[in-house]
Amino acid sequence: MTVAALLPIHSFRRLESALSRHSDLRYCAGAADVLAALAGRGAMAVVVDPVHVTELALFEVADAAARQGSVLVAYASLDQLTVRRLLELNERHQVEVVIRGVDDEAVVLARAIEPGSSLSATSIVRQRLSPMIRDLPVSLGTAVLGPFCGLLIPRHAADLLSAGDQSRRTGERLLLRVGLGSSTRLLKCARLARAWDAARGSRTNETSVAERAGYGSKRMLLEDFHQVVGTSFRRARERFRTPEFAETLVRAACRRTRATK
Repeated sequence: MTVAALLPIHSFRRLESALSRHSDLRYCAGAADVLAALAGRGAMAVVVDPVHVTELALFEVADAAARQGSVLVAYASLDQLTVRRLLELNERHQVEVVIRGVDDEAVVLARAIEPGSSLSATSIVRQRLSPMIRDLPVSLGTAVLGPFCGLLIPRHAADLLSAGDQSRRTGERLLLRVGLGSSTRLLKCARLARAWDAARGSRTNETSVAERAGYGSKRMLLEDFHQVVGTSFRRARERFRTPEFAETLVRAACRRTRATK
């Protein structure tokens, strides 16, 4: 499988090491190289750092990957410029996000570029919430996006808002104003999406899933499933496919009516 990588050299070396089994990993110096790989070699996946290229080149590559039906993966650190471009990219394309140095283990990267694999619940929720997150102040938007990009999920809502340079009252008001629910509800949805992805395609037990999703205990995971999803973890896995589950979380993460600005 050909994988076209439009990355800084240090990120490419990390990707190359993690994907040692993929012998056809191609380093691309610019958008033209990616387009050539898509057209000539039928690249099945494109891995790009959203801030390594111009915004025009980023969308040129993303549009070409979409036309080819190739997997698009954003592989970068999460700074404010990256966040802005990811939010714009998410509004137009399906993209998996792997945060460099955080969740870029070989198994995560291999799963992200796998052709034909469905988007993770986390990616779907992030994509659906992106238009609202874009309307937040940059610092708060960065903090809200992080839990849906593989970063450590804050244990408390106050920690999320503090990371976004907002007081509790102001931060909650800003979230409601753009159409999102409370910070507490957003964190629960981020954890549940991560729990779903951790359990997807495996028989991982609930205790292990709870740990990987950042829960302090299995009981807390099960309580959130009942409260947010309205059913048990086990029944949700039997009842929902990933897109359906993600849409349930999207509805839970949003206000029913958008507040007036």
